[in-house]
Amino acid sequence: MRPLQANLSINALKHNLEMLRACSPESQHVAVIKANAYGHRVPLLLPELERNPVIDYLAVAIIEEALEIREFGAQKPVLLLEGVFEQEEYYTASEYNFAVVVANAKQLKWLTDVELKKPLNVFLKVDSGMHRLGANPADIPAIYECVSSSKNVKSVTLMTHFACADEADSPLTEKQIAIM
Repeated sequence: MRPLQANLSINALKHNLEMLRACSPESQHVAVIKANAYGHRVPLLLPELERNPVIDYLAVAIIEEALEIREFGAQKPVLLLEGVFEQEEYYTASEYNFAVVVANAKQLKWLTDVELKKPLNVFLKVDSGMHRLGANPADIPAIYECVSSSKNVKSVTLMTHFACADEADSPLTEKQIAIM
C-alpha cells in the first residue's frame, strides 16, 4: 500500500488568509484547529495563525484542546466550539481567557449559576437549520437577554453552523442566513 501524505504550505495558508480578509474585511475570522488541526498538526500551523492579523480567534472543540494550544504558545483568544461539558470548566475558561459557545439549556444554567472572577466572551449558537447544536431561533431573544445580563458575561456574539456553506447559491444557506 502506498503511504498517504499531506503537504502543508505556509505560503498557501497566508494567501488564503489574505483572500479571506479581502472577501470579508469587517468580519471576525476564526481559525478552526480542533482535532490537532484536522490531523495537520497544530504546532506546524500555530506560529503563522498567531502572527497573522487576519485571525481573530483560534477555535477548538473542547477545553483540553484549548489548554494544549496554550501550552504550544497560543496567545490569541480561543473559542470552545462545544462549550463546556461540566460547570467547573467555566472556571478554567475564565482563568485562561477562553471564549465559550453556549448551545443548550444546561450550559446556559451553569453559566448563570457560577461565580467567575473574570467574565467570559460568549458565543450563543443558533440552530438555523443544521440541527446538531444550538438554540431554537424563536428562543434566542430570551436567551440573549439572560446571557447578556449575566455578571459572568463580557460580550455576546451570535453564531450558527451553515450546513452547505461551500455550495454556491444553496437554498438552505440562504434560508439559514434569513433566520440569522
